[in-house]
Amino acid sequence: MTLDPTLPHARQGVLVLAAAALLAGCAAMSKSDCEKADWRELGRQDAERGQASSRFAQRAEACFKAGVNNADSSEYAAGHAQGQLTFCTSDRGRDEAMAGQPRSAACQVPAAARAYRIGYDEGLLRFCTAKNGFDFGRLGGGDRDTCPPESSAAFQGGYRLGKELFDLNRRLERITTEQLDQRKLLADSKTQAAAREAASRRLGQLDSDESAVRRLIRQAERDGMAIAAPDAALAVTRARALDLVVGTWQVSGVRFDQPVDLNRDGVSSNDAMSEYSPCSRDTRMEIGADRKGTMRYGANTAGCKAWSKAHDWSVVDAKTRKARYEKGQRIVDERAVVALQLRGSTGTDTLIIESITIDTLIVRTDLPDGSDSNSEATVVYKRVR
Repeated sequence: MTLDPTLPHARQGVLVLAAAALLAGCAAMSKSDCEKADWRELGRQDAERGQASSRFAQRAEACFKAGVNNADSSEYAAGHAQGQLTFCTSDRGRDEAMAGQPRSAACQVPAAARAYRIGYDEGLLRFCTAKNGFDFGRLGGGDRDTCPPESSAAFQGGYRLGKELFDLNRRLERITTEQLDQRKLLADSKTQAAAREAASRRLGQLDSDESAVRRLIRQAERDGMAIAAPDAALAVTRARALDLVVGTWQVSGVRFDQPVDLNRDGVSSNDAMSEYSPCSRDTRMEIGADRKGTMRYGANTAGCKAWSKAHDWSVVDAKTRKARYEKGQRIVDERAVVALQLRGSTGTDTLIIESITIDTLIVRTDLPDGSDSNSEATVVYKRVR
């Protein structure tokens, strides 16, 4: 498949994955196919399509079920090795990495595997940035989890914001579609009075929902621009965080991975800022050069009862562990991170630094989610001074 250089790499990734899915269904062989099969040629063709040599077992099983037992593993392997030299190039590896695809399982012959690996590793360096993560998410790309630990945090931070923007735009599409339906009802002279009243009420709610979603989209776009800034793509290191973190930071965005209803109004949202009161939104974090700091709440909003919490701070190298389930097996992923630790009289708060620039700090931390427990959230801070 030839990639279109005019498309963003995230969109190319979606197209490449779709093509791969089509190819994956090509192992079925009829009795006639099996009887005239050239197993060396089949191996070569499979390799040139990016199929692993394990495809031989599928082909052999199909022929066995068709009553033909002529599968030749040696011939297939020889052809597959030949095909790898065509498929497993450094250009291919770079293109697939930049499309967000996992490493190909087809490349096993040492010379071919080395060329592909060199290109793929180069592609990852270009792909695994906050900007590409944001673009990948906003275009609806799935999280392929291909980035190495040292660049995964930046990519994931961008991806989460981009995916939220994608979901918000889909939500807006559903709202506008239903608005059109309700307006058609109101414009139809045959609509009964009761139905007209119900449509009017529903349209009012939809108009309110539209305004709220458009507000969330604007905020997500602003946060995306911040995380996708050129200097935001730089990997977070302890030295970089120490160099930039001192100052006063104002909270500008808080997003949970799952919708929450913090104000108990029956409407859930990933955007906690729309759920917080004005006083709760007024949160500043002061990080002093003397390793002392203060969290201040409500100090800059009229009518709020201001309070503060003092802390000592440090920036440390750490590791995070996250469990996931794949085919019924529990797998624990571990990655190296840089964390800002705030030690106060009531304990230690840990903020995983996903991205830091001269103007923007993006962290992951646990926050109250409106229930009796905490959930992980992304917090965006803007530098005040």
